[in-house]
Amino acid sequence: LKARASEVPAFQQERHLVAVMATARPVVSIYKSDSPAEKSGTLPMPHVLMSPLRPDLVHYIHTNVSKNAR
Repeated sequence: LKARASEVPAFQQERHLVAVMATARPVVSIYKSDSPAEKSGTLPMPHVLMSPLRPDLVHYIHTNVSKNAR
């Protein structure tokens, strides 16, 4: 089921907009290793890096990393 924009809370609409804007220009800048300030070009962003994050995995990882306080 798809919700209408008026049925979606404002904070979720904003979060969706940020996600769309983040992938609007899916390119990666390439820099030279001997001169980090000099950009040598761009390549298309790999599709795997544009996939959405699963909230259940983020929660699981955050919970388990926070246990390592020693």
